[in-house]
Amino acid sequence: MATFLRTAVRARNLLAVSRQSRRLVQPSLWISTSKKNKDGINATIEEIDTSREDELKRLEEHFADQDPNSDKNWMSFGHDEVDRDYDTFAHNMTLFTSVTLSVVLIFFFSYCPDHKLNDWSMREAHLELARREKLGLPLIDRNIVDPSNIVLPPEEELEGVRIRL
Repeated sequence: MATFLRTAVRARNLLAVSRQSRRLVQPSLWISTSKKNKDGINATIEEIDTSREDELKRLEEHFADQDPNSDKNWMSFGHDEVDRDYDTFAHNMTLFTSVTLSVVLIFFFSYCPDHKLNDWSMREAHLELARREKLGLPLIDRNIVDPSNIVLPPEEELEGVRIRL
């Protein structure tokens, strides 16, 4: 069975390679429809030269106009391909709103109040340290909560319970 599967996979791989090689070669037909005499070739070259002169003149006239306000030289910003005024308005409005919103949001978040109360907690800590120094108490008390206020479970309930320190 393994031999059959191996042979099938190899055959499939060979077919895939042959299909890829067929894709790489583009079929082409070498058919010439021009006349075989030299007079016909010269005549077509002269016709091409005169048509290129006409096209060159037309392009020179087209690009001679350098006025940026003419409709012929207008390039759209991508908002509207037909209406020049709307395209300019949409472009200016998009830039204005994006720049304005980004600047306003940056200033808003830079100067907004301390919503996590970091500054308040630091100020309160300094005030508490100053009060303890004035009263002669230790700066940090070992018993933050008064031990007489803590109610602990009896020893019988704690048997077998692992206590982590």
